[in-house]
Amino acid sequence: MAARANADISEILTCSVCFDDYKDPRTISCGHSFCLRCLESISDGKMVFECPVCRTETAVPEGGVSQYIITFALKSLKDAVERTEGEEEYHFYCEKCRELLTYQTAATTHQGHKYHNIQVSYANHLEALKKSLICLRARTEDVAADREVLLQVESDILKQKEQIREEIVTVSDEIINAVRKATQQKLAQLDKIFDKKMETATQQRQESDEMLKTFVGIQEEVEHKLSTSSCCQLLSKKKEISEQIHSAMTKEKNFKPKEKANGKFVRNSSLVSCSQNIGYLFPKSSPRYSVKHDPVIMAGRPSTFTVSFSPLYPPYDSSPPIKCTLTSCDTRNATTTVCDVGKVQGFSHSFEVVPIDRGEQLLTITTDDMLTAQKHDTFIAHPSPHMRGRPLKEIKNLKKPIGIAITKNGGLIVVNQGSNSIEFINDTGRVSRDIKFTDPHGIALTDDEAYFVVTDKHSVRLIKKQSGNVIAIAGGEKKGYKRNLFNNPTGVAINPMTKQIYVADTDNHRIVVLNEMALTRVTEFGKKGSSSGTFDEPMGMEFNTDKLYIVNNGSSCIDVYSAIDHNPLFRIGASPSPLSYEGLSCPSSLTIDAFGYMYITEVTAPIFSFKSNAISRISIYKTDGQFVRSFGGKGRTEESFYDPSGIAIDRRDGTLYVCDTDNNRIVLL
Repeated sequence: MAARANADISEILTCSVCFDDYKDPRTISCGHSFCLRCLESISDGKMVFECPVCRTETAVPEGGVSQYIITFALKSLKDAVERTEGEEEYHFYCEKCRELLTYQTAATTHQGHKYHNIQVSYANHLEALKKSLICLRARTEDVAADREVLLQVESDILKQKEQIREEIVTVSDEIINAVRKATQQKLAQLDKIFDKKMETATQQRQESDEMLKTFVGIQEEVEHKLSTSSCCQLLSKKKEISEQIHSAMTKEKNFKPKEKANGKFVRNSSLVSCSQNIGYLFPKSSPRYSVKHDPVIMAGRPSTFTVSFSPLYPPYDSSPPIKCTLTSCDTRNATTTVCDVGKVQGFSHSFEVVPIDRGEQLLTITTDDMLTAQKHDTFIAHPSPHMRGRPLKEIKNLKKPIGIAITKNGGLIVVNQGSNSIEFINDTGRVSRDIKFTDPHGIALTDDEAYFVVTDKHSVRLIKKQSGNVIAIAGGEKKGYKRNLFNNPTGVAINPMTKQIYVADTDNHRIVVLNEMALTRVTEFGKKGSSSGTFDEPMGMEFNTDKLYIVNNGSSCIDVYSAIDHNPLFRIGASPSPLSYEGLSCPSSLTIDAFGYMYITEVTAPIFSFKSNAISRISIYKTDGQFVRSFGGKGRTEESFYDPSGIAIDRRDGTLYVCDTDNNRIVLL
């Protein structure tokens, strides 16, 4: 029936003169329609001609046959046929391969794949794209709001510039002509200061304009595709549309104004008729200075700061004492050092300050009462394993703790490999769950903390946190590679974007991706090898923004992958050679703090290496691969470790928790 309908429509859309599809159809007075070129051929410049169908004489309008009415109904019908052409043969959509399928391809090349009716897939993907579009609209509104703030900053700067200009002119009118030259010099200084402010503010506003234009463009393009594309066209463009939205969503947005209209003019109170200076003009953030500090700042330990002032601002005859204050951005605790630098113009002064708390710190420089330098410099004070006034803490009497997860309120869930059990630890005490394991290892909490995932000897288990009931199991008692089997899985992490569970299938040298609740297999990536894109016994892993950081134990490095398409990006900590002192040594687990620092547990040095056989330490790297420092060493003392494994960080206060496995304790740093 559908084929007969298409044939009838095809006949309707055929010109009776050229017997081809209508091209720019026009309707003549008798009601019949022909192509514009066919009408030009029939009329042949005549003013009257016969209709080729009904032989009715037809007068040509003034201006020629191009003045005949355009047959919009035929054009619309032709467009509709072209849009639906080719859709009828597809009946399914393969979720795995992301392809449209006919009955034949579904039963042959895609046999065993997960596919749905084309209308069901269309509805699902359409809903997902609509949700993404809602997020994009919200981001667009945010940028538009930021742009309004930046426009207001520009307006305030221009307004204040004019106000100060009026003050300067008013004061200068009170002075005799001898100071007019100084007035012009001061106006030039005003322009220099505020033009710099305006340049910064305008540049920020232009950047917001560009981002807003990009967001609006992508939004309009996606909305157009959603409203005009057929289900097949939309499904075939799903990946392209999703990538466009993701590209916009991942753009960095930081339009907090870098400049403000915060200048002022202070009249020279000692001004007399012979004065050469009518007042001091400077930005509120003067005097101009720069700050340098130690590359790694540790909480509770003294760190050296060097403040270098410019002699240009303000025009003092001598430099006043300065007060340097460090304030914790989280606790607001502060420590202050006062430096009396003497009567010199321009100086560099070094001093020691001890950050009270770990985390982000704010450095404020203050001069005399009239002028305060409010340029705020922020830096990170890292947790120190030997902080003054903060002795090392530990949780003892555990049985080979190997995995750890931290709840949002600071509770701990510990995997005790020695007793094959799970232990809950909080302020009220310690409770062990009666869950049977064979050889548990890694643990991860879901976002809502209602469930947690544990890797066992050759399986993965989803467990309800409140009751301890096992909800789902992937794998089994026997090891394997195919048919949803595992071989000694260890690390586990949950993708915050997709909520899917990522499992390090260690002895199969791959990463397996599971559905969040059912633990059914979604995909996998990786194979055994030593080059980029391969694994040699992958273990712990953690997500950070759009990247996945994977511990490659056998290759002694951290492999960084895209969390979106699982493509390898770069490696961290890889030694130039197995005999080198540099790089990581048999890492087992990692965690990443809120400031982009990665803490990695290392067990021992490779055989035949020059490195110490008693390495058992924690190494700190930045997420871009820059090495920071290492600490610890193999031993039974408070400052050492013995085969550390699981590691986690409390995002509330930056406390680092290390499973000191063979010392049967958890160390708090």
